[in-house]
Amino acid sequence: MKYLMHFRLLLGFCLAMMVAFAANMPMSQAAGYTYTSEKYGYTIQCPTKPLGVVPLSTLSPGDQGDVLVFANDGYDIKKAWVIMTNAFDAKDIGNLDTMSEADAKVLFAKIMASGYDYLSLIEINGHKVLYGLTAKEKYIDTDNDGKPDTKVEANGQQLKTFIPGKNERYGVILLEDPLKKEDVAEYKDGVLTFREIDKKETKKK
Repeated sequence: MKYLMHFRLLLGFCLAMMVAFAANMPMSQAAGYTYTSEKYGYTIQCPTKPLGVVPLSTLSPGDQGDVLVFANDGYDIKKAWVIMTNAFDAKDIGNLDTMSEADAKVLFAKIMASGYDYLSLIEINGHKVLYGLTAKEKYIDTDNDGKPDTKVEANGQQLKTFIPGKNERYGVILLEDPLKKEDVAEYKDGVLTFREIDKKETKKK
């Protein structure tokens, strides 16, 4: 399963990208703001209109998706939702809807050991998906023997939800350090509205 790098933007570049992408955003609804990505085939309800949307590939080369920026301070993105495509290998998670309890326990133990403090199943669009909080501390393999041997402190924690779709394997991540209670609640509400869409749906609007 892939892990995202710690994000940092030059302010001038960030603001320029925000202005460019904000012009293509949909109109807000009565409660929150609905963001729809024709390119990556999804829609999600945001608590407010993002300041801007930055391509994930410009911040983490090799990764694809969007970074919905809600707050920044100078050079730093302070709060964002990262919507990542190809976020995990299907074989690493399997079908959670049909998975046996025994297999689920094995899967949870494996993922928890990879660097999570919390992991659970939630339901989105009628399907079970993984929702977890990355660990404050984790063990890494320093001598390349395949066994974690050294404990290191992470650069903040992240909330991650892994959503298998028909065409993509999405990861929805709350990027904020430290995580704030109200922002965690908004993230949870937003994730539950996530929906994969056919790109033709956006063209009809």
